[in-house]
Amino acid sequence: MKHHSLLLVLAAISAAAIAADSLPSGHPPIGAVKQAPGAAQLPQKGKVLNVIDVPQYTYLEVAQNKKTIWIAGPTVAAKKGDMVR
Repeated sequence: MKHHSLLLVLAAISAAAIAADSLPSGHPPIGAVKQAPGAAQLPQKGKVLNVIDVPQYTYLEVAQNKKTIWIAGPTVAAKKGDMVR
């Protein structure tokens, strides 16, 4: 039983080494710590004209660039006059 376990461990290590050697150029190393992305860019903004809350969602009527649009997303606290991004 010990021989089988050792064999499996060695096979796993060998497979990882082979996989690491075949990564494409620029690929992060296997097991690398994920880095948080930079701050999200939020280029759009608008003024809330109307709010409709339903279970799990909020619908917002927003004035943006002289247009009125409806947007929806997970429940959020918003009221008329708020600026949203």
